[in-house]
Amino acid sequence: MEKGYPALVAAAQSAFAGRRIRFFDATHVFDREPRAVYMDNCCHYTLTGNRIMADFIAKSILGN
Repeated sequence: MEKGYPALVAAAQSAFAGRRIRFFDATHVFDREPRAVYMDNCCHYTLTGNRIMADFIAKSILGN
């Protein structure tokens, strides 16, 4: 993941550059959260994780 995510972010930014597609990098959205944000070892969020992600998405879309 440490190598994969930066490569995916770079590829997405490159693919969307100059186009009218907005890309939001959420790879660090949980970095400062001390509580559990995943409920398993895959990709399913806890209620806390869902709220943090929803806030990030809303703020990114609204530009806040």
